[in-house]
Amino acid sequence: MKQSVVYIGIDVAKAHLDVAWQEQSRRFANDKCGQVALIKWLKQSAFPVQLICEASGGYEQALVESLEHTDITASVVQANRVRQYARAAGILAKTDKVDARVLAGFGAAMQPKPTPPLCPEQKRLRQYEAQRRHLSAVLVAEQNQKADRDNRCAYQHSNCSRQATLPKSAKTHFHHWRRCAYGRARAGANARTGSTQSSSSCRARWASTV
Repeated sequence: MKQSVVYIGIDVAKAHLDVAWQEQSRRFANDKCGQVALIKWLKQSAFPVQLICEASGGYEQALVESLEHTDITASVVQANRVRQYARAAGILAKTDKVDARVLAGFGAAMQPKPTPPLCPEQKRLRQYEAQRRHLSAVLVAEQNQKADRDNRCAYQHSNCSRQATLPKSAKTHFHHWRRCAYGRARAGANARTGSTQSSSSCRARWASTV
């Protein structure tokens, strides 16, 4: 007679593992100590155990690798399949504990095949792929920073070039316009505040700062 399989749902996060085993719910750290404690707890089962977890950006790989030398199997399933099952079952809430229970129910209903462990070549390729993604992100960030620096330098160079090409009469007219504009603004401020400071002293102060 074929033994019944106990399907246990595990919601995997970067720091912890939420486990749903029938009516029990427990949380373990997602590190070596937590994985050893989880395996020790699961070995209390009198029936074969199969873990059901989603692909969580690689956070599940350490858990799956820790099961290679045990009699506990694991199935890494696609998240969209689990979400479709949850909607069909009318489960709309989404927390770590609820997700673990949904994964356990999905395993019991769909009975997915265990995910075979990766061979050394596949693990090496996974590491290369992760390094490539990291280096690509660093490269894009550096390229964006360089483009931003180039744009600022080009803008500053353009302003310097325009000022250098202005004729002397235009420069004189421009500075005269700035003095007049400053004097008018200061005179208006004096009128509002009741200050008696002369516009000539304001222009002299302005000229000393130019």
